[in-house]
Amino acid sequence: MSVRAARSNREQRRDEIVQALSRAVEQLYERGEAYTNVSVGRLVKEAGISRTTFYVYFVDKGDLIYELTEQVVQALVETTRYWWELPAGATKDDLRAALRHTREVDVPGVMASIVEVASYDAVIRRRYEDLVARSASEAARYIREGISGGFVNGDLDPDATADWLCWMMERGLREVGRPDSGVDPERWLTALTDVIWNTLYRGTR
Repeated sequence: MSVRAARSNREQRRDEIVQALSRAVEQLYERGEAYTNVSVGRLVKEAGISRTTFYVYFVDKGDLIYELTEQVVQALVETTRYWWELPAGATKDDLRAALRHTREVDVPGVMASIVEVASYDAVIRRRYEDLVARSASEAARYIREGISGGFVNGDLDPDATADWLCWMMERGLREVGRPDSGVDPERWLTALTDVIWNTLYRGTR
């Protein structure tokens, strides 16, 4: 086996392990177990992997949550591209369809765990904030281009509006996704569509 093939197989195996552990975090969260209080033994048992396998890929739980931060928040940031790259003639239905991509990254347990660890781990907090800030920066760019093109409300402050929208969505995904939230995902999506549509486009379409 070539070095490249071996590396590819290892990376694929690591991704599988990360996904199994991510699901385990979700399942434990649904049962009310906070990430800080969960042992590695509890995590690997829930994930269906051995403790030895865990330590092949991760130093400790902190190393795992860093990886989950990279993967989950990166995925959320990428989904927001669907709405900040909408063309000038996009309809409200187009916006709703674009926002559905973000709603479908449904990992409230992992999100809550990241925020929990970020409250006392400066490295995780900075990385998490950097990723959300990147999303806000892209959204601000879109708002500026929309104002110049006449299809976004010209009275808006692009940077402040983008910050509000991105942090609102980040918090909303965590709160709506809680096991006890009782929120209808379609109603949530409709409400989010209304908020963004009325903020950015009302009066321009």
